[in-house]
Amino acid sequence: MSSFERKTQRIKILSAGDEAVGKSCLIKRHCEGKFYSGYNSTIGVDYGVKPHMLDGQVKMNIDYWDLGGMDAFRELRSEVRICVEGLDGRHGMLATWDPPT
Repeated sequence: MSSFERKTQRIKILSAGDEAVGKSCLIKRHCEGKFYSGYNSTIGVDYGVKPHMLDGQVKMNIDYWDLGGMDAFRELRSEVRICVEGLDGRHGMLATWDPPT
């Protein structure tokens, strides 16, 4: 393993919000640089990674855990949160909502 690989840091971000508020679109836009206007609902969990370089020396990956917002996945969301937070802890949340009109 090279010294570059040993310096890789990971930051874990969980998404939170109701269905169809744009969580997946925001994550896809940030990770892939693309915008999907007709994106389908997330079934369970999706995952995205965005690599960054800090000060030209430290490689950092932001891991996005995109949790489906439908009520049918409420139990699965709880299990994923327990799993992700239990590994190294979660570092942040992406809260997304659609304000009432």
